[in-house]
Amino acid sequence: MGVDMNGAKLRILALVVLGSLPLKAAMASESQELSIDDLRARIVGSTMEYTSPIDTPVRWTNEPDGTTVVRFMHDRKRGMSHDAISPGEWSISESGKYCLTEHRDTAHGGVLHWCAPISVATDGSMSIQHGNSLIAIHK
Repeated sequence: MGVDMNGAKLRILALVVLGSLPLKAAMASESQELSIDDLRARIVGSTMEYTSPIDTPVRWTNEPDGTTVVRFMHDRKRGMSHDAISPGEWSISESGKYCLTEHRDTAHGGVLHWCAPISVATDGSMSIQHGNSLIAIHK
């Protein structure tokens, strides 16, 4: 009595592929596109929040004049004596991406500039995927 491994592999592959289709369709239906002006209007005054790869909460508010202060809330239990702050500027690019320039001190890498697309769910919630971090946008 032999086991048909090729048939089992094909059935598993079919389940994986078919099982992912509804998820992809759901993800596609749960986002919407906004104009650059609409994105800018929704980002002004919003607060961005995520947890860094070293488990540090990071938060900033997008001021109407395009400035911000990024605050890294360090864990005192880990021996970090104070929060780190970086002044910065934010903008919405011509392609509709959120861009941030952080003016970190040289010990923390100096100036950092990045841009990432803004995801807007059908319920109106917004987020940004930046590297491995999902940044929540709160209005």
